[in-house]
Amino acid sequence: MKRKSDKKAITSFKAFVEEVESKKMLLTARSGYEFPLFRGHADGSWKLEPTLLRSKNLKNMRALFDQESAFFYDFINKAGHRIASKNSWHTLFTMRHHGVPTRLIDWTENLFVALYFALIDNPEQVKRPCIWVMDPSLLNKKSPKQTGGYIVNPEYDLHEYFDLFCKECKPNNHVPSHPIAFYPFRHHDRLIAQAGLFTMHGTNERPLNEQVPDCAVRIDIPAAIIPEIQLLLGVSGFNKFSIYQDFDSLAKYLKEIYHFV
Repeated sequence: MKRKSDKKAITSFKAFVEEVESKKMLLTARSGYEFPLFRGHADGSWKLEPTLLRSKNLKNMRALFDQESAFFYDFINKAGHRIASKNSWHTLFTMRHHGVPTRLIDWTENLFVALYFALIDNPEQVKRPCIWVMDPSLLNKKSPKQTGGYIVNPEYDLHEYFDLFCKECKPNNHVPSHPIAFYPFRHHDRLIAQAGLFTMHGTNERPLNEQVPDCAVRIDIPAAIIPEIQLLLGVSGFNKFSIYQDFDSLAKYLKEIYHFV
């Protein structure tokens, strides 16, 4: 005879938030850190891995670093004066926000931003959506040499991205094995709008939740409450322009609200 599960079904947004709070408290009990990060996935089968590591054409570590260096060099050469800073971390964040494959994964401090990406940004991709709740402090304790166990600012606390990964097309001795979490300076409008932070993969290529399963928990979004959350996000002002903060997203938003096809 099967034993009934004690887990309550999530049938409302209120119950969903209570589940998020429960997972947050579970993580806090392990680290003492009370400010988790969130990430929304439209498809529950997606892995917590950066875009750079998703290619099936990169057969080994050397090929990975060759490709990473090529992306970086070509981006700065072709972007020219459009790159406002010579800081390689700034360049990396700009690359990420404009779709160049990198070793970064986007996270947010704002649960609603994570829900936007899970349910609204690409509605045609929504399939068993979920959010991830991650403890950045607990994660960085896995890499004390690079982070001291704290959430770092890469421009103050880490070596230049270029020196770490691109200069010799191989990782140097300062590259961690596990992913690390960091607060970047929010020089980009999207980082501000999305309350954005990043994790950065090191030499271990496996998805973050497989490397450090105690640092991140997944919460599925039941189909029955998706319309309720979408309505709440809409009336709260979450849309393509509020999230992306550029003229292209503004144009898409205007066509959407005026039902212009």
